[in-house]
Amino acid sequence: MVNALLSGIFWGADTSLLGYYLSNYTIYFIIPLLVPLFITCIHDTVSAFLINMSIVTTGKVRPVIKDIKKAKSKYIWFGSFLGGPIGMCSYIMAVQYLGPSLTAIISSIYPAVGLFFAYIFLKERRRPYQVIALFVAIAFIIALGFVDEGQTTNSIVGIIFALVCACAWGSEAVLCSYGMKSGEISNLSAICIRQNLSMITYGMLFVLYFMFMNTGESIAFDSSFTYVGLAAIFGSVSYYCYYRALATIGPSRAMALNISYTAFSALFSYFFFDITLTLHQIILGVGIVMSGLISAYDIEK
Repeated sequence: MVNALLSGIFWGADTSLLGYYLSNYTIYFIIPLLVPLFITCIHDTVSAFLINMSIVTTGKVRPVIKDIKKAKSKYIWFGSFLGGPIGMCSYIMAVQYLGPSLTAIISSIYPAVGLFFAYIFLKERRRPYQVIALFVAIAFIIALGFVDEGQTTNSIVGIIFALVCACAWGSEAVLCSYGMKSGEISNLSAICIRQNLSMITYGMLFVLYFMFMNTGESIAFDSSFTYVGLAAIFGSVSYYCYYRALATIGPSRAMALNISYTAFSALFSYFFFDITLTLHQIILGVGIVMSGLISAYDIEK
């Protein structure tokens, strides 16, 4: 449970830093949608580099390569592709059409999707109070999104992308949890696959773009990119904790605590950037974290 909660805390810091960068610094692309994708590419590339360095410095290169070659790693690869490139691209497309708050509201159902898939494929059984607490947490997130909503553009296309994102993230948790089941593949190997696959996919996308479609982009790698680098550090720790939680307590309980990042993101924005929190945000944030804890806690264990 501790790792699952830490994944939410660190992802909240990651989200806060990336949100601040995107709202205060400008990168020019002819296609505006490529701006957040490019930032995500830089973010995941730095994260992959950090994880690869940790594997090398701790002398775990051979065990990781051995895990990657195992038959069960195909579930990690597939889950990583769904959660990384597919999930994140769908999320960014949804933001483009719906705005960030509505996208966050719809995509926040991913633990419910994961709960369903875990029940069907992993035979996970959740107690009634845990299921109720999970949906209460999602309800608090939806309420928080409406409190923060400043853009209400309605779009069927955006809703579809947000739902694809929720399905992709929920599927990622179940597939990767299954791949790490019984300790056959370590969580370090799983997160190595996840981040390197994301880095390669985004990297290929932008290599092709700059080779064939580059029309005078303005990209300044200055000190402002420190925010992206710091976000990548927090994101790397978050992914490590999240995958560790998936391997130890299962996807349902891990996701219930991971969604607490929505509350921690607002908290870090307050401490890092002095963004004012309202009483509604504080109450809803506490509700999200407490509901997640109740959903992840098993009285009989």
